[in-house]
Amino acid sequence: MSYTADRDEALKLLRTIHDQPATAEAVKFYIEALTLRADSAAYGDLHSPCGDVPTLVKPGFPPQPPRIAGAKPGMFNVGIRRETSGLAEGTRLGYNIIATNIETGKEYLLYSENDHGGDIWVADVALPPEAPWGSYKIQYMTMDSGKKFYGYGFVLGGR
Repeated sequence: MSYTADRDEALKLLRTIHDQPATAEAVKFYIEALTLRADSAAYGDLHSPCGDVPTLVKPGFPPQPPRIAGAKPGMFNVGIRRETSGLAEGTRLGYNIIATNIETGKEYLLYSENDHGGDIWVADVALPPEAPWGSYKIQYMTMDSGKKFYGYGFVLGGR
């Protein structure tokens, strides 16, 4: 087999895993990141909810208190990973970390930055005081031409 045939077979296998409903979001993110690096057309076939930039927000590893002086009660940190190899060189992206109340669907902005060039970083966040007790999906959200794209994330419960 040639390199191209081997790559195509590998991408086909990754897509099969990606498309399984039980596949964890973190696994889907890494499949999308690998696919984007190998073949941007194959990445498009995955129909990622992330849009052009696969993203993953996860609890800080290891979980640790905020790194900022004067941190407020309830703050925690999250790790953000995104794959930007499909973008033009020098492209810088803004990003938002949001919490979506699972019961109501209401979104709360936890963190926003207009121009971040890195692919891996940590942010200190907190649910706003007006957010009711409940479970929240913590994830990356960006907008392009008025359309929202949501990255993969995790569920935070108990508030």
